[in-house]
Formats: sequence, C-alpha cells, structure tokens
Amino acid sequence: ASAPSVNGEIVQATDVLFNGDLLLVSYNFKGDPHLGVLQVIDVTNPSTPVLEYEVLMENADLNRIRIYRDRYLVVASGTADEAASLKIFDVQGPPTMLSSIDLYSNQATMVTIHDDYALVTTGDDGGVIGVNLQDPSTPEMVFFYPLSDARYVEMLSDDEVLLVTGGPNASLIRIPWSDLTSEDDQGPMTIGIDDGSNIVTLPLNGLTVGAPSWG
Repeated sequence: ASAPSVNGEIVQATDVLFNGDLLLVSYNFKGDPHLGVLQVIDVTNPSTPVLEYEVLMENADLNRIRIYRDRYLVVASGTADEAASLKIFDVQGPPTMLSSIDLYSNQATMVTIHDDYALVTTGDDGGVIGVNLQDPSTPEMVFFYPLSDARYVEMLSDDEVLLVTGGPNASLIRIPWSDLTSEDDQGPMTIGIDDGSNIVTLPLNGLTVGAPSWG
C-alpha cells in the first residue's frame, strides 16, 4: 500500500508496534509543515492486512509510539506551534485522543514506558522528561533532566536508564532510575546534569547522532 498523505503531502513512517492482532503505525512529514498520521491495521491474517482506522493530524508530527496498559497509545510528537508534546490515544476501538501535554523544546524524539511513567526525550534545549500516566486523560510532568539534543531513552533494567544525545558532542549516558524519579509538590523537579555521582557518560567521539525520521 502507498504511504498516506495529509493535505496532499505524503508522510513517512516513523515507528511501528504490535498490540495483539493490531499493528499501530505512526507517520510524520520531513520538515515543514508539521503533519502526522496514525494507522491501526488488523493483521489477524498477515497475508491480508486490513486498515481499520486512520487518524490525520494537520498540526503535529507523530515521531515515536509506545503502548501503555495494552490500551493507551503514547505518542512523542512535535506540533505546529513549535512545542514538543506527548499525546495519549485510547485505541480500544476507533482511536480517540484523550490528552496532549506540551513539553520543553520543539520535538519529542523518543518515548519509553516504565511502570506508570512515560520517559520522553526532546531535542534542542530539552532533555528527558518524566510524565505520570496513571490517569491517561490528565498526564502530569513530574521531572525534567536537562540534556542538550536528547535523542533516545530506554530502560536498561528496572534500576537504570540509557540516554543518547546527538549533535557533535553525541554521547551515551547511564543514570540510575532513582536519580530521576523524586517528585516535588511544587511542580516538575529539575535535576541538574552534574547532580548524581552514579551517572556514567560515554562520549561517542567522532560520531554525530542525527534524527532519522524527521528533518
């Protein structure tokens, strides 16, 4: 099948995941304007996949997707007003957007799920942001770890997080989960880059980590 389009502009696939017999696919548009598509494809019979639902976004890139509680699709996004965002869709039936929360920087570049948290990386002047998902209709930003040009986040274990930064100073960073998760009653807690003695940084000398799915 051909790639979908929004307002006549063909978009590119950015992520894909399975949820039971459904295949979920996200799309964005390289450069301006910010356009996105979410597809839900029934793959009960892999030889004859069926497009069940398609959601067009006229003001947002959909960059990365993860599933929460087997029902809620968590989407790392960038929007037309140049704000990174995290969008949450209920995909039990036709996809319905329950909430969208603005984040620091312009593009959300990666998202992963750990327990009831989404960990989201955002690009220039961003970092890794923790969002509490316990109520998907009202997600809450609970911590922010400043990190220039953050590109990737993944849980190495229940106790450790891997971060990747891009640009000319690309690096791998390992940080204990416990160093990220303290919550402040006054709002999102900002964690300084030099706070934790257990943080390990490995420079990727001579490498530049770019963004493969947007420009």
